[in-house]
Amino acid sequence: MTKSVTCTAADNLEDEEIGQLFGQVCGLLDGKACAGIQRNPKTGTYGAYSMCTGRQQLAFALDQYYQLQKKASDACGFGGKAKLQQGSTSSSCSPLIKAAGTAGTGIVTALPTNSQGTGTAHDSTNAPSNSTSKTGNAAASTVPAFNTGLLAVAAYVLFAGLTGAGMILL
Repeated sequence: MTKSVTCTAADNLEDEEIGQLFGQVCGLLDGKACAGIQRNPKTGTYGAYSMCTGRQQLAFALDQYYQLQKKASDACGFGGKAKLQQGSTSSSCSPLIKAAGTAGTGIVTALPTNSQGTGTAHDSTNAPSNSTSKTGNAAASTVPAFNTGLLAVAAYVLFAGLTGAGMILL
């Protein structure tokens, strides 16, 4: 995805600068540039790029801002923290980027594939030689949730009961 964007983060950014740049670009245009990376676990709403790394998300947000500013010459600068590049999309990623939509708010239901047709987002040279898996690294994962709401109610009831018993004993 980062190779497909036209405006991206400079290579030499420190983590603190990445955070500051996120705050800057996501604060512009009512956050429209960051719609594709936002996530809301309470509602189950996730942008198509919300699971990417921070640097990848920043590249998406910077490019979105640049596109929303109609590629204005000063829209991809941010004081030298962003740079223009020739964006190119591989044939295996093109359908996925299309499914994500221009704002990154679409739903991607397929796995990226490499030139061998296996579902992997990485270059096949990094794959183990004995690998026969057809599933990709970008497959959805389920994270177990622990709901503290019921636990908090139970603790409150227990505390109230102990307080009431203590008052009766007095």
